[in-house]
Amino acid sequence: MKPDTYFLMGITIRGLVRPARFWVLAFGLLPLVSFSQPAHQELREGDKNYRKEDFPKAEESYRKSLTEQSTLNGRFNLGNTVYQQKRWPEAVEHFSQAAEKAKTSQEKAAAYYNLGNAHYQMGEYPKSIEAYKNALRQNPADIQSKHNLALAMRKQQEQQQKQQQQNQQNQNNNQQQPPPPPSPQKQNQQPQQNQENENQTPPSSPEPQAGENTQPLSREEAEALLRIVEGEEKRVQSKMRKDQGNKPIKSKKDW
Repeated sequence: MKPDTYFLMGITIRGLVRPARFWVLAFGLLPLVSFSQPAHQELREGDKNYRKEDFPKAEESYRKSLTEQSTLNGRFNLGNTVYQQKRWPEAVEHFSQAAEKAKTSQEKAAAYYNLGNAHYQMGEYPKSIEAYKNALRQNPADIQSKHNLALAMRKQQEQQQKQQQQNQQNQNNNQQQPPPPPSPQKQNQQPQQNQENENQTPPSSPEPQAGENTQPLSREEAEALLRIVEGEEKRVQSKMRKDQGNKPIKSKKDW
């Protein structure tokens, strides 16, 4: 491998996001003298296990290296190990720290590229697009960043179209939905009340008391009441005449 290049793990498949980039110390991205001896050994061990695709062991070595000394290589490749184990949110955290720690355009471009891949795997296409743009700002000639940027933009467009269709479907369903029926309690209460009123005999109206306000009688009501009074009077008079016919007639006194 040539110095100052990236080692690409995995196979590039058309239509899929291209794999994360991986740094090893032999590439000379950072001088070896900048590492402590224990950190350097753990990084070497992590690189070896990474190539074997034994990612849990590689992760363990990179974490030990970072415990000895916080380095860009250790942070970047630790992000790769958790990325390969599909722990995308944790990979985002490590790649974001690597991008902040990077000094050169080449280092920043690689960190942003892998950050874009992690966001892409989580379906966070706007964040993925921004990360790929940042990678291209550092390295405008990067073909793979352009490829993944185009792919993320297409996915974002599909996601937006799907959301618009869902919103339109919900709106159509709301328009076609009939209005809610009235409350069952109110709906059943009135017919039941009417039925009870029909089955019950209306009580007789109490006679108005003295001083009580009464409604004026209608013409029909007045005529009916008059007939009742006349009939009652005739009955009383007839009874009186009958009683008088049965009693003896007394003589008048002569004063």
